[in-house]
Amino acid sequence: MTSMTKVADELIAELPDLRAALRACLMFSGKQLKGVAFELGIEGSHLSKMINTTEDPRHFPPEKINLMMDVCGNEIPLRWLMLRRSYPMPHAGQADELARLRRENAELRAEARTIVNVFKTLEVKE
Repeated sequence: MTSMTKVADELIAELPDLRAALRACLMFSGKQLKGVAFELGIEGSHLSKMINTTEDPRHFPPEKINLMMDVCGNEIPLRWLMLRRSYPMPHAGQADELARLRRENAELRAEARTIVNVFKTLEVKE
């Protein structure tokens, strides 16, 4: 997954609905609607009707939200949902700390396997 662009929660909280969050996701990406639509496997005119308020609004398929966030490089729809549901928002350094702890855990597990293998080898020789 590519790195995600950070968007202030204060801006996201102002969005009135999921349709607006999807529209903001596309706008903050800086990508063209047709290009994103192609990557999502949706016709450009349909995507336009899905994210804009029109006379004939279309339903955005929920199974494509994750892909849209990946394609657009931000998590505005997810963060909008989290804010609406009053979920605690992760702090900026938490993701980095979690990644560091996972690396450290993997290194410690590798060391433990090595130590176990050494003891297994010693048991066989005796």
